[in-house]
Amino acid sequence: MEETNYTDGIDKLASNLQSKIDEDEAKVFSETALYEAHHPQNFGVIENPDGKAVLTGSCGDTMEMFVVVEGDRVVEVKFSTDGCGATFACGSMLSKMAKGQKTEQVLALTDEDLIERLDGLPEENLHCARLAVATLHGAVKVT
Repeated sequence: MEETNYTDGIDKLASNLQSKIDEDEAKVFSETALYEAHHPQNFGVIENPDGKAVLTGSCGDTMEMFVVVEGDRVVEVKFSTDGCGATFACGSMLSKMAKGQKTEQVLALTDEDLIERLDGLPEENLHCARLAVATLHGAVKVT
């Protein structure tokens, strides 16, 4: 009986903490950015990619981008990161933006384009967009 009460108490505390975290995130991140951070698309590694780049940002987050190019189009994009939620959101959204585009269009993407598609980012996370874009550009340039 006592162990059940202790476990119930811990579960309730964890639930309350997660609710507070969710509320705090919703105050600073857009719904789009939160969705991408919590449900990242194209996360992973491509074996034998046509292009690959790895960069570490000013905050210490590392991002890796992999691309497969057919002709002049990026047909597959994946990313990997050890970063924060904003870095995951940027990698996810940017990979979706690049997939199917001509390489010249991908190289023309800017961090402002990415931030706009995420419906904004807090000032302290703008570097995450710069990191994602620079890493993708690096991967495409080596193809």
